[in-house]
Amino acid sequence: MRVPLTNFDTSNIDQKQHLIKKEEDIDGKNLLFFGFPVEIIHKLLDPLKNGALGDKLKITQSEYVHILHNMIYDVDIDPFVIPRGKAGYYRTYFYCIYELLDEIRFKYPQSCWNKKLFFDRLKKAVVNYQDLDETSLRDDDNKPDFSKKTKEYLRSLILSK
Repeated sequence: MRVPLTNFDTSNIDQKQHLIKKEEDIDGKNLLFFGFPVEIIHKLLDPLKNGALGDKLKITQSEYVHILHNMIYDVDIDPFVIPRGKAGYYRTYFYCIYELLDEIRFKYPQSCWNKKLFFDRLKKAVVNYQDLDETSLRDDDNKPDFSKKTKEYLRSLILSK
C-alpha cells in the first residue's frame, strides 16, 4: 500500500534539507570529507575557533587553519597540537563530531564512512593522538555535562537554517 508523501510530517526533512546542498567545486574537485560536504565539517570545527564552548576548546586562527587543512584537505603542513591539560576536552569534542556525522550519514551515498577512517584522519592532523588507537576517541566519563552540551551545540549548528 502506498501513502502519499504529503501525509507525512515533513518537519524533520525540512530541518535537514540544507544538508543536501550541492558540493562546492574547486579546481574541478568536489570537496568532500568521507562523503560529507566540507561545509558541514567547517560548521562543526568552528567552535574551536570562536570559543562558543568555552576557553578549554578555543584555539588560535593559525591552529584552526592547521587542523582544518590537515584533517579535511590533507595539505602537508604541521599538525595541530592539543594542549596537554586540555586533551580530555578535545577527545570529547571530536567524539561528538564523529557521533553527529555518524547520525546523519544516511543522507549521503558514501559507504566508506566509519570510526577508524575518521580517527585515522584526525590522528594525522592532531599530534597528541599519534600513538593512540581509535578506542581512545570516546566521551570523557568525567565530563558528561560537557559532552551533552557539545552534542547539543553541534547539532544546533547542523540543523539551523
